[in-house]
Amino acid sequence: MASLQLIGRALVIAGAGLGCLSIAPAAALGDEPPAPSTAPAQRKLIACHGSGEVRVRPDAFRVDLGAEVQGPTLEAARAEAHRRMERVLAAERKLELEGLVLETSALEVNPIYTVPKEGAAPVLAGYRVVDRLHATLRDADPDELGTSAARILDAADDAGANAVSGLELYLADPSTAERSALALAVEDAEQDAEAMAAAAHVTLAGLVSLEEGQPDRLVPFGLALDAHMAKTPIAVGEATVRAEVTARFEFR
Repeated sequence: MASLQLIGRALVIAGAGLGCLSIAPAAALGDEPPAPSTAPAQRKLIACHGSGEVRVRPDAFRVDLGAEVQGPTLEAARAEAHRRMERVLAAERKLELEGLVLETSALEVNPIYTVPKEGAAPVLAGYRVVDRLHATLRDADPDELGTSAARILDAADDAGANAVSGLELYLADPSTAERSALALAVEDAEQDAEAMAAAAHVTLAGLVSLEEGQPDRLVPFGLALDAHMAKTPIAVGEATVRAEVTARFEFR
């Protein structure tokens, strides 16, 4: 014969010789039913990192061309530097390179002092003047860029430029390459998420978030050349534009 006993808030059903025992919650008389939960259901997510890269060739060139002159007076040094840079400017214009832009960038003036003997004051011996011209070539054919850059340097050298610096080969508009690398990174993340979902026997339910990592912007191709190396051919190589993303997908 089964017996019923109400102990606290649990209803115990005991059956002699039945070999089973079950316990279920029992509400005390007058208790309110529990309120439905308002907490949002936790999403099940797969997070993946994706990367993409694009190889590009530069299509632009820039360099600072200068004439450095020393003279006993400031007027004499400035005049000689100006004459040299006028010859350099005329030589560059004579090249008639499409897309070549020439701009005066700086005029540096520094006094020159003799090294004094012990206890003596320095004596002004003259001036050093550097007249600089900034040359930029944009939207060039990558196959012709090296040749054009060498022509610019050779013309400056022949015309008297003796202070060449800041030579760089670069991509005038890297945005297209950067977006291509970003698209490849997103595709890479999606493929990884699909592979993980398949391995775990679940199904992707959609993209929840997508974040770009620290962009790896295209760094210009810096070249260490001086005016006397200008006649050496310039080989134009390639650079890599990289992008990274983090994607989170919901699955079910």
